[in-house]
Amino acid sequence: MVKRFQQDEPEEVRAELVAALVDSSVPVLVLAATIGLVGLHSWSMSADPVVLAATLLGLATSLYKVAVMMCHRRALRTGRQGGMREIRRWERGHAVSTMGVAASVAFFVAAVLALPEVSLHLGATCILFAYCAGVTLRVSIRPRVALAALFCAGSPPIAMAAAASSTDHLILALVFTTFLLAAIQSVDYAYTTALRGVTLRLQMARLARLDPLTGLLNRHGLREAFDAAAKGARSLVAVHAFDLDGFKAVNDGLGHAAGDRLLAILAGRIRPIAPDPAIVARTGGDEFILVQFGVAGTEEARRLAARIHDELTAPCDIGGDRIVRVGLSLGFALGALAEADLDELTHRADAASYVAKRAGGGIRAHGEIAAPSMVPALGEPQRAAMA
Repeated sequence: MVKRFQQDEPEEVRAELVAALVDSSVPVLVLAATIGLVGLHSWSMSADPVVLAATLLGLATSLYKVAVMMCHRRALRTGRQGGMREIRRWERGHAVSTMGVAASVAFFVAAVLALPEVSLHLGATCILFAYCAGVTLRVSIRPRVALAALFCAGSPPIAMAAAASSTDHLILALVFTTFLLAAIQSVDYAYTTALRGVTLRLQMARLARLDPLTGLLNRHGLREAFDAAAKGARSLVAVHAFDLDGFKAVNDGLGHAAGDRLLAILAGRIRPIAPDPAIVARTGGDEFILVQFGVAGTEEARRLAARIHDELTAPCDIGGDRIVRVGLSLGFALGALAEADLDELTHRADAASYVAKRAGGGIRAHGEIAAPSMVPALGEPQRAAMA
């Protein structure tokens, strides 16, 4: 069972599940208070220094676990959880603190069960049950940690109760064992449910940011991706706005299915030439935006624009022995990424693309209003060759 856990988690799912570990501070504080109450009562009744040490250890490890959760919560709130390396570091921190609490619970329960006063055993038994049912299941979203904690907390008391000669202790060991097995099944169920829920939520969020026809980002996804990339950046950014010349002729002449097929093919051509970490989005029927980061200057942006033009104006086989070719009107605008406004850059790039379209298609940089088109347009009247 353990081997199949967590092996197929996408990174974004793992990040969500690890982030959810910060939400179990209240049960841990309740556990600490219960250990303190039961432990001090047991120590006052027995004056056993081992019980006192186990009580103090339980309080210390519980408070340490709460401290880890508070630090992680602060990192999430300030956006400092970081990439997968940092996420793994937080996961290890939660695992260490969880195992520390589990070991202290095992030590505490075993210390109280070793006392001759049978009446005190009830409190220790309740703590073990509460830990296995409550606190450990809160970390079931990291099932390997949860299962290790269950065995760490439950095995010593089970062994100790089973080793006793009385029937009562044997029954207690049997109950502990049954409860431990049930808790393992609960971990499996809780993790599977959480994994399914997080995966579905992330898939829905991803779909809400994608254009379903081309698989490119939509306007909402473009905005989010641009805002995330712009944080703390200091380089230049170029926004390329372009649309297809002659696309309406394809739709009217061959039908919307052919037009959709053409858009999907052209989107597939854009992705390989988009320099990492460029953003590509379909913002309208045949309208696209490509955001190019880390641009050295106008000439680098112009080279990418020319490549986009060459790729998208090449003939397309849309099936059924039909070859389609469309033109392209592309405008681009540059700005400093740290100060860039996506709407302003897009507006400037659109203005340049409109000038290119009025000139018969091709490429324009913002500000080159009077310059000749950098790339010749396709011929009239349709700028779409269909065979």
